[in-house]
Amino acid sequence: MKSNPLDCTNLAWIESPNLKLLHPNQTLCDQPPHQNKAKPIFKVLRLLKKVRDECRVNCSCDIAYIWEQNHIIHSKTVVNCSGRGFWDFPNPEHLPKPTDTLDLRRNKITSMSTFVADERYYEELHMMNLYLDDNKISSIDILETSDWFYHFQQFSIQRNDLTEVPVYVLENVFRQNKRLLQIDLSSNKFKCDCFTVSSFKVWLLKYTNQIGNIEQVRCHTTKEQIRYMRMEEWCKVDNGAELLNVLDMVSIVLAILIIVVIAKVYYDYWNFKTKGKLPWIVSKM
Repeated sequence: MKSNPLDCTNLAWIESPNLKLLHPNQTLCDQPPHQNKAKPIFKVLRLLKKVRDECRVNCSCDIAYIWEQNHIIHSKTVVNCSGRGFWDFPNPEHLPKPTDTLDLRRNKITSMSTFVADERYYEELHMMNLYLDDNKISSIDILETSDWFYHFQQFSIQRNDLTEVPVYVLENVFRQNKRLLQIDLSSNKFKCDCFTVSSFKVWLLKYTNQIGNIEQVRCHTTKEQIRYMRMEEWCKVDNGAELLNVLDMVSIVLAILIIVVIAKVYYDYWNFKTKGKLPWIVSKM
């Protein structure tokens, strides 16, 4: 075996009591994918056991990539919890350290509060990628306070219940996050208005290359692609209504002036009847 790198993604055959490796230091693993060259089986086996033992949740935990630094094997671990009926994020205590990718697609999650409140997802798990497609999340505003949001690589939240996004937060994230590769907001229920054209559309066009499935970022009611929304169609000025407002103001001013004139005439009449005084302007003529 020592001259043929092996697939070590499955521990079953490696741990078989009937198997004895004659050259463990020279027997190499070609899978999981690795950096530069195949790794010694005893190092990979130790890492695989660690990931398996730390995976204490109803999900599959797999190593997607391994590399060696200072003679120590490291891994990028993917935790796949898709379609497992989760109502909330799994406890980070039950996930392998580190967990590079957490896949929670096709669940019943309605909020990101738990994820934001527990800093262990970022500080201990060092999570880089999060997939939340096909859940029931209605807002990501809370991510403004999350350190993770300013350091992630990939974030996907397709087909949820988002009606709007905090554009100013996303703008800050895209400016500050040097690791960011892609964010996918497609197929949500975005409410479109003049503000959408002046802010969300501008942001989408600015970062087109980092927006996943941008052609599916659409207005929920009209199905129009937000990146193609036109200012003149969504930010119309109602000239008729504006004219009516002006006429209303003129009418109010005229009404006030008429009342003032009538009051002045009545006052002059009363002054003449009681004191015999003519109006000032008449007395000067």
